[in-house]
Amino acid sequence: MTEECNTAVCPPLTEVTTCPEGLPFPVGTACLGTSAPTPFEKIVSSTKKGDSYGVKLVAGPGGSVAALYAQEEWFERIGDDGSVLLAPVSLPALNPDIAPAALGDQGFPAFYGPALGYDGSQFVVARSAQPSPNVHLYAVNGSGVLAVGPVTVEGPSGALSGDQGPALEWTGDAWLVAWRVYLGGTTAALVVARLTADLDPDDSFGVDGLLVLEGGDRHPELAVSSDGTTAAMVSGELNFQLALFSAIDGSVIAATPGTCAGGSGGTNGDGNDVVWNEALGEFGVLHSSQGSLQCDVATSAVNATILRVSVDGSWIGAPLPVLCGFAIGAGFRGGIAAWPDGRYGVAMQGYHDQPYCSSPGPNGTAGTASFDFVAVDAVSASASLHRTHSGVPTTYSQTDLVWTGTRMVAMTPEGITTTKAGYVLEP
Repeated sequence: MTEECNTAVCPPLTEVTTCPEGLPFPVGTACLGTSAPTPFEKIVSSTKKGDSYGVKLVAGPGGSVAALYAQEEWFERIGDDGSVLLAPVSLPALNPDIAPAALGDQGFPAFYGPALGYDGSQFVVARSAQPSPNVHLYAVNGSGVLAVGPVTVEGPSGALSGDQGPALEWTGDAWLVAWRVYLGGTTAALVVARLTADLDPDDSFGVDGLLVLEGGDRHPELAVSSDGTTAAMVSGELNFQLALFSAIDGSVIAATPGTCAGGSGGTNGDGNDVVWNEALGEFGVLHSSQGSLQCDVATSAVNATILRVSVDGSWIGAPLPVLCGFAIGAGFRGGIAAWPDGRYGVAMQGYHDQPYCSSPGPNGTAGTASFDFVAVDAVSASASLHRTHSGVPTTYSQTDLVWTGTRMVAMTPEGITTTKAGYVLEP
């Protein structure tokens, strides 16, 4: 007689992952970025100037790129050769029904701007509401004309207000949107919702349609495995946090403590990012640093580090230091993407050229014109390419990086060009 055994579905892991070891790095840590980087081969200027409130890039059809940047929510599309497919249009100006005033918001947008995604047929935008704990979503076609929405997803019951974010990611059959809310006083949480392609909330996700991770820090970013089953979310400013969860039902697989080190070489790491690496079957996390509240200009620090994470939440190998600068100046905000061959690309915008203690806020008002791009082979822990740009100092800014299917493209609203938003195109 034979009988099948252990046929029940295994429960999700509940163990908490540890903080990545070795962070912050000691002084003198060697970085993979070479000491003699080469200039960029191609820089393309937009027709509009951005600001420090973020930029989101997504790959569109045929190797094209779509961008959303600045508080005016400029939407722009370029070809993989840098040609303009759609000149920048302000989505709220083009579609008044999605303007903050029409949605009851206080203004443009919740801190660090809106998020952008592409599902193969339409572009979706998510914007946190202020002062409510809600998030608004809508879809536009390739010309920026409203196609679906706006849709409002309400925050957790009893939440007082919204804050940083959001993040947005297409799983292959649904949308995940993450944003930060306050549950009362200074108690914050990261909230994730799942929506259909038509932006209808999935009430079976999490608890009553929401996954709530209490203690969540600022600036969430999302990535989803290629099979659409597992999602990774990073966040953090003074602290660094990572959570892995089911992209289908919202059950938590693993999460770091909320007390992991903030920046790679300091206490502030609000340039973190995450990407799925199909070739290696892992999540790649960019652990970024913008300063350590010190005043020693001679102190060198790691500003960008790659962390590798498996789908069960365990760390893979040692952290890989990518770029080094000063702990109190030349801070970085950046983005991470992956080539089909498994290499990681990291794009970083430098934005602080003064000691934090003498110019604490807003951080890096004087700014820099430093912009770096590094290609990293994580398996061999080596950098195969390091390009940089340095020009007239500009206000600090965000950046983002995307693999279009044909090449890597990065963008920053300020810093590459002196008067316009700029793209960097690499083969």
